[in-house]
Amino acid sequence: MGDPTPESDDLLQQIRDEFERIKTWVRDALSPSGTQQFNAVPRLQEQIDDLLGRQSFKENSADALDWDDATDLTAVPFGPSLAIELDRPRVVGVSFYFKAGVSAGGFSSGGTSTVLVAGGVSVDGVSPGGVTLGSLGVSAGYGLGVPDRKGADASPVARWLGELPAGSHTFRGVLDRVFIGFTGTPSSRSGYLFVMDPALYVDVFQTVTE
Repeated sequence: MGDPTPESDDLLQQIRDEFERIKTWVRDALSPSGTQQFNAVPRLQEQIDDLLGRQSFKENSADALDWDDATDLTAVPFGPSLAIELDRPRVVGVSFYFKAGVSAGGFSSGGTSTVLVAGGVSVDGVSPGGVTLGSLGVSAGYGLGVPDRKGADASPVARWLGELPAGSHTFRGVLDRVFIGFTGTPSSRSGYLFVMDPALYVDVFQTVTE
């Protein structure tokens, strides 16, 4: 075979040049520009700060309360409080647990009893909207010559999920409603309610975005 002609050398060089041009184009297309890299740094730092600010807190106690007479109370603080500092506006979840027991009885004509307890959540001293209450209750009444007694125990849970601004915030569990209601003479009915072992959980979630 003879030596390559000048024409064939030129063609090979054109192919090499085109191949190098394509490689350069692909490399540049896949690599972020200086501006893109510069813009990515604060976004990455913001994501890191968001993740580092996601935390969980818990406080519990052996506090206990009970009632055995006619009672109608609302927003009774119960158990420990939690104070936290938010670095930025965030979504926050609060859960309030407690143990409760209720009993009601109607023993003679006209005797009825209703006993109810419901747990709630306080955020910065007020009840926020959208709280899911945890409750427990029973009713009993004398009827058709038959005495009636009922009781129950459970661990109600109140929950709230919402957005809060940056800054200090205080959370606490509350008894949203404590109720013992009667009809009849004292000897014809009875009611009893106790609560104990409150526990408060606060979970800090993602940053609130516009």
